[in-house]
Amino acid sequence: MQRERVTRRSQAATVVGWVSNTDAIFVGLILTLTVTLFVAARLQRSEENNRQTQGNVDALQGELGQSQGRVADLQTERERLIQLGRKRIKDLNATLASLQTEHTQLMAATDKTVEERARLQAENEQLKANLIVWRDDYLNAKKTLEQTTAEKQATAIRLVAATEERDIARRESISLRSRIEAEPGLHKELIGLKGELRRVAVIFDTSGSMGQDGRWEYARGVVATWLEHLAISECALVLFSTDAHVFPQDGSFLDMRGSAGQANRKRLLEEIRYTKPEGGTNTLLALQMAYQCPQLDTIILFTDGEPNNGNSNKFDPEIAGRIYALCQQHKGIPVNTVGLGNYFKPQLSGFLMRVAQETGGSFLGR
Repeated sequence: MQRERVTRRSQAATVVGWVSNTDAIFVGLILTLTVTLFVAARLQRSEENNRQTQGNVDALQGELGQSQGRVADLQTERERLIQLGRKRIKDLNATLASLQTEHTQLMAATDKTVEERARLQAENEQLKANLIVWRDDYLNAKKTLEQTTAEKQATAIRLVAATEERDIARRESISLRSRIEAEPGLHKELIGLKGELRRVAVIFDTSGSMGQDGRWEYARGVVATWLEHLAISECALVLFSTDAHVFPQDGSFLDMRGSAGQANRKRLLEEIRYTKPEGGTNTLLALQMAYQCPQLDTIILFTDGEPNNGNSNKFDPEIAGRIYALCQQHKGIPVNTVGLGNYFKPQLSGFLMRVAQETGGSFLGR
């Protein structure tokens, strides 16, 4: 019995062992199959992933090629933009330099404008001050004018009378010239000249206006007659227009007496004849040269023009004032003034009369 039990147990154990081995093998097979299926699935998925990855790589390579093309295009565009930028910078630099030059010029012009504005403001202030002075002068002049109206009217009447007297004197002078020619040695008082007539300077106007209305020939004839018939001992000649020169050139006198007198008178008259009337009326310079003659005692001034600086034909009050002052310095030498042509013009006749009065000479109209 016990033996049977042992045998039965052994068989049972054997069966159990077999069953256990079979199960283990079965389980191993199942595990192997499972692993194989899992690995196959993983391999399949890996291949799919590889295919997808390869597709992605191909796509990326295509995109990379496109990107490289775009990069090349961008590089070309970059170079173009760089060149364009450089050109733009160059143009901007040139524009900047031009603007800087203009700015400098504008600053200089601004400085000048400021200076000019300051100068104009100063002038404006000065003009305002002058305006006040001028207004006061105007009021004073108006008051004086109102006070002297009657005097001016009287002066106008006297001027008319003086003009009539000069016309009469001119007619008388023509008659006097005939008497001088007919009576050699006629005394100077008959003509109206003042002075000793020992050393005489004849000042002769040779300005352009002397060539009008026969003045030149007439004045030459008067000088020739006076030199021949007046008791002049010695004589010098000053010819003047814009400039002046004296004859003889050394400032001496020519003897008008005796056997030499005729030849010397001819020399003086030829000096006038060979001079052409032209230029202005520089009376001041002529008188200055005449006063330089040594031991001068008489001046005879022939002129048809108003005193000026030699470059115009208009009366110059400043020049006239200097002539009056010069005559006052030589009051002992009479200046006989002989007006020619339109000598009756107020400024010219007034000037010649005053020169004669300042020096104790005479005024004659021709």
